Amino acid sequence: YDCTSLQRIKVPTTVQVIEEMAFINCVNLKKVELCNGLVHIANHAFSSCTSIQQMRIPSSVKSIGEVAFVNCTNLERVELSEGLEEIGVEAFLDCKSLLRINIPSTIKVIRERTFRGCRILVDVEVGEGVEKIMECAFDSCMSLPRIKIPKSGTYIHPQAFHHCPRLTEVRFCDEVDQ
Repeated sequence: YDCTSLQRIKVPTTVQVIEEMAFINCVNLKKVELCNGLVHIANHAFSSCTSIQQMRIPSSVKSIGEVAFVNCTNLERVELSEGLEEIGVEAFLDCKSLLRINIPSTIKVIRERTFRGCRILVDVEVGEGVEKIMECAFDSCMSLPRIKIPKSGTYIHPQAFHHCPRLTEVRFCDEVDQ
């Protein structure tokens, strides 16, 4: 919490939970290594860690809490692993440098405002298994040109892609609506 000198962390295999606000506002934190054994990343765990550029979430992680990575403005790459079951509301809100995201097939719902404000997000891979995309899930993803909705998709909120001016192609399974 507010450890402005902290630059690197390695979370050992014995840690199962990164608690709420554990690393919030650690603005110089650049390298985070999460090991298998971690099960939950709590709300605000890495909020406003503005120097993190990449994050690999191991397959042992089942849930990411609300606003866990909000305002990580230099976060460019996030690797989400199969096994992840829940991503909280606004988990990646205002990650303005995020370029690509893969949503594992073990996620059933992309929650409200999860990727809102990821302005340069250009590639979203939605895994087969995702059923719902909720309100403003991708709001203000200004650079997103296309998205493919898997066969498992049964609900897309009318404002899921609000303020996405470059979105010109939505592919449902193997059909294209332009």
